[in-house]
Amino acid sequence: MYTFYHDDAYRYMQENKETIKDEIKENNEALYIDDDMLYRQAADDLDYLYYDLVNCLKEYDLKNDNKILIVASLGLWYGRRQATAVINNLYNAVHKCLQDQNELYFEKNNTTLNIKASHHDGVNYYKLYKLVNGRKYAIKLNDLLACY
Repeated sequence: MYTFYHDDAYRYMQENKETIKDEIKENNEALYIDDDMLYRQAADDLDYLYYDLVNCLKEYDLKNDNKILIVASLGLWYGRRQATAVINNLYNAVHKCLQDQNELYFEKNNTTLNIKASHHDGVNYYKLYKLVNGRKYAIKLNDLLACY
């Protein structure tokens, strides 16, 4: 589905250095914390965040029996292309959006669940909606993250 790359862990490490240091100190008795230790902890933290996301998607699907509409703006080597798809549940919809992506960002915009995914040709933008009786409704990020 989604693979974390070196840049993700490195960027996360740089943005959260003090928090990661505190986490290492809490779990280890290391006297000296080097960048290698910070990087390994950042990569582990990202893995946990990813699995938490997967669990939230699955929990959302258990509580909501809706089809999901994906409205996409795809960045391709020859320009942008618009596309739509209807998927059976949110977990599979997010999985579809993440195919062949190198980076992933969830964005909250107008209470709609948005995904920005970078890849080798450019950036894809996805808006995800739940379909109820043929009408589309925003998926609120708070509803998705309610499992935390």
